[in-house]
Amino acid sequence: MKKHLNLTKKECLKRAARYGVTVLLTHNQPKLNKGESLQMNSHELLKGYKGVYTCGLMLSPMKSAYPVLKKHLENNAQDTWTMLERDIFENLCAWASKVCARACLGPNAGRGQMEGTTLARAKRTWFMFGDNVAFMALLMFELDKHILRAKKLNMLPAFRADTVSDINLGGHFVFMYPELYLYDYTASIDRALQWKKESHLVKNRYFTFSAKEDNWSACVKALKAGINVAVPIKYEKSEGIPKSFKGFLTFDADLHDARFLDPQEDIGRIAVLYPKGPKAKKDSSGFVHQWAKDALFI
Repeated sequence: MKKHLNLTKKECLKRAARYGVTVLLTHNQPKLNKGESLQMNSHELLKGYKGVYTCGLMLSPMKSAYPVLKKHLENNAQDTWTMLERDIFENLCAWASKVCARACLGPNAGRGQMEGTTLARAKRTWFMFGDNVAFMALLMFELDKHILRAKKLNMLPAFRADTVSDINLGGHFVFMYPELYLYDYTASIDRALQWKKESHLVKNRYFTFSAKEDNWSACVKALKAGINVAVPIKYEKSEGIPKSFKGFLTFDADLHDARFLDPQEDIGRIAVLYPKGPKAKKDSSGFVHQWAKDALFI
């Protein structure tokens, strides 16, 4: 019987149940699913593949898991899971700015606004901190299944571990799953630069740096090192994205989520993301940039 970290899948699921968890990975997410419609041979990595088959791990951003779980358990005494301890939870977004935290896609966009989704993410986070060995083992079992499914579909397998977090969890699987493309956004300039320095050695790991309202100097460092930088820009969709931003070329990062297929050049490009969620769309702090056809960003 197959084991990961000396645990069978049945043992992992039994331990996961103590935290109210039945499954870790998400497949049915609109942004992640866009890679499935990419045309065969539209990129060198896609030669012979029908598209990209992506799964994501949705945890609770920042330190939002504990209050969600505490409120739920107070209102649902019948849910007798393991004891909830506040001290085990750590900040999953250590580099989040104030506005980034306020406009976070985790609880403010799409299904993240739904109570059931928020609770499910909090349970996974609780499981990760409360029983990390069983959590990682179950994650490996699910990645095994994901890769096998991708092969049957003749698609390129990809995994976004930090879908709404920033802890470099995907780094654990680089050598374990060389056929799996692991990509994430990060607001850690040190992590981004270290990855770029080692990228010629590790071909299945990819980072896009995240711009905030207060880190443009770090963005310039990333761009000059050849790292693409994600910037939320509100523009008229009928006119398309701006062709440049502060002197750097752009590309539309909403066409798909498979960031490892983006242009990789000596000078990075701006990955233009249209703001999602009501708070981001109304932002005027500088986190979200406004653009009109006659605007000059340089």
